[in-house]
Amino acid sequence: MESMWVMVLLIRRRLFLNVRLEDCRLSILGSRWGANPRRVSTWNPVLEVLQKRLASWKNKYVSLGGRVVLLNSVLAAIPIFYLSLFKIPVGVWKKIIRLQRRFLWGGAAGASKIPWVGWLDVCRTKKEGGLGVKDLRIMNISLLAKWKWRLLSEGDSIWKNVLRDKYGGGENGMVWMSRVLSSAKASPWWNDLMTIGVVAGADHLHGIFFKKIGNGGATSFWHDSWLGPQPLKEVFPRLFLLSVQKECSVLEVGQLISGRWEWGVRWRRNLFVWEEELRDSLLEVLTPIQLSNSKDEWRCHYANGGLFSVSSLYKYLAGRIIPPISWDPELVRDLGYLWESFAPSKVVVFSWQLLLRRLPIRVNLAKRGIVDHGSKSFCVLCPMNLECEGHLFGWCAFASSL
Repeated sequence: MESMWVMVLLIRRRLFLNVRLEDCRLSILGSRWGANPRRVSTWNPVLEVLQKRLASWKNKYVSLGGRVVLLNSVLAAIPIFYLSLFKIPVGVWKKIIRLQRRFLWGGAAGASKIPWVGWLDVCRTKKEGGLGVKDLRIMNISLLAKWKWRLLSEGDSIWKNVLRDKYGGGENGMVWMSRVLSSAKASPWWNDLMTIGVVAGADHLHGIFFKKIGNGGATSFWHDSWLGPQPLKEVFPRLFLLSVQKECSVLEVGQLISGRWEWGVRWRRNLFVWEEELRDSLLEVLTPIQLSNSKDEWRCHYANGGLFSVSSLYKYLAGRIIPPISWDPELVRDLGYLWESFAPSKVVVFSWQLLLRRLPIRVNLAKRGIVDHGSKSFCVLCPMNLECEGHLFGWCAFASSL
């Protein structure tokens, strides 16, 4: 609604005040209306707010546990509005991660210090041994996927019909929602939305939405995903080429006979023997399906009750995009137990580093070439022992006497 009033205001200024649209400097929550989301300059307001917030914390000492809390509750929340509208450019993504990483390991001053744990492991859930920090790229995909869900599930909304008529030629279903058009025919926002799930060449959103069949009147027999994660035209491409019902709904590919639904798939010629085997496989899949009087509804895989939510999609995508964890399963279990304790956050995060053996002690510093592997790696209190986690918190005679 707000965007509609902005448009009305712009047209009024153009018609009655003779002001060119490109000269208008209106913005919505810091985002300039009509700006190209692929340009880094469009994201400058987000970067500036992040830097100002970090600058306001410079004179305050915050423990590592406190920084984890601030990172999850403040820094990760600042870009949410932009992430829910635009696909984040790679350059901006790296800049924000750099700011977050420096704050986590270097303190509020943002000094460049040793990142003791890799960022992918930091972004794992607490049950998987991470700190539960949201991965910006996956959060961006999850938030923008909600636009696709709304395009499917919101019926005859005006904004949906405008987009469908502009980019899909009035088509229904998901066919028109997977087309990348030329820059002359589509906005950068639309084309980015159509390819939002593609990471490293794989489309992680492909087949995630499906139709729950009711009466079949609003579901395309061949084009929509209603019998699994893939549409029938992809499962049976040969039969799709031979069909004379390519654009028919499920309701139109059959009829009710003696109170039972009978499928009537038709072909443009007689089928060969091997094609008849494909037809039999198709009918074997279709036979158990019986239509009802209820309306067709869109559903989402990997979501509770089939209803889309950003959090459920984030969990699913994190499991697919973030590489599998390589730590010992017992260690991961123990790391997850840490967060169930009532200890202060700084104690929990310190224990997390201790179990991972990533504390800034001399053995670890020597591994990174900061101190020598020789005498500099030994404990200053027990010169005959290496300063490692087990020594400091286990068998160091001086530490045990404290």
